[in-house]
Amino acid sequence: MGMRSGFRNETVFFSFVFFRFFSFF
Repeated sequence: MGMRSGFRNETVFFSFVFFRFFSFF
């Protein structure tokens, strides 16, 4: 991870990835 850029951005990215992962199933 890279908090130096922005914690919120990281959270949004993680949320998107998580959603895609669940959608795949």
